[in-house]
Amino acid sequence: MTVLEVKLTRKEAAKRIGKSEHWLCTKGKRLGVPCYRIGGTYYYLPAELDAWWDKQRYVSSTYSPVRRSGYVMASKVSL
Repeated sequence: MTVLEVKLTRKEAAKRIGKSEHWLCTKGKRLGVPCYRIGGTYYYLPAELDAWWDKQRYVSSTYSPVRRSGYVMASKVSL
């Protein structure tokens, strides 16, 4: 089986990750979803799509009053 036999269309790739074709076209590009453009058609490889999906895992953390810039956020003080 060659690479071209296992490629997904945009519609199939969107269904695989649970998003719409429009989302994949717009936000998918910004988020770096791996794809190949041949002519005017975009193709996705299942293995690359799955690897990208695994990297998107969000790990929640506890709230911290320190911003990324290093400044401490002001807290409200009741008198």
